[in-house]
Amino acid sequence: MTNYPETLPNLRLEPIDCELSGEESDELLHGMAAVGTESLGMAMVFTMVSYLKEHLVQVLEARNRKQREEEDRRYAEMEEKEAARKRGTPVTPESFNALMNKLRQKALEAKKKAEEDRVKALPPKEREEYKKIQSRPSGESASLIGCKDRS
Repeated sequence: MTNYPETLPNLRLEPIDCELSGEESDELLHGMAAVGTESLGMAMVFTMVSYLKEHLVQVLEARNRKQREEEDRRYAEMEEKEAARKRGTPVTPESFNALMNKLRQKALEAKKKAEEDRVKALPPKEREEYKKIQSRPSGESASLIGCKDRS
């Protein structure tokens, strides 16, 4: 520092209580160098430290603001997802009928499978008898084909 007022001092930042990112540190050092260059030939340390003090506060406030904005954005996304989950699918007559048809189909398939399982569990003789009973026309099917009730 023999040529102090005519040349810039060597500048280096070593954070004590907080961590500065490389970008933040470079921004502050660059600004201090610019202020020092304007004050060449005069005592500049006080001016550079004053610049650092003011702008360090601004840098930290900007960092905190970014963090708050990011947290707010994530919170808003989470609330939107929750609202969408609670909102569900709007019910229209078409969607209701489609759902009911799908549920009826599933119920019929489950009933048919249960009946098949019950028949498989029967002994062979009873299974044959069951098949014969199922192949006979019922009163309902007889009325459908035009037979009259014999009362």
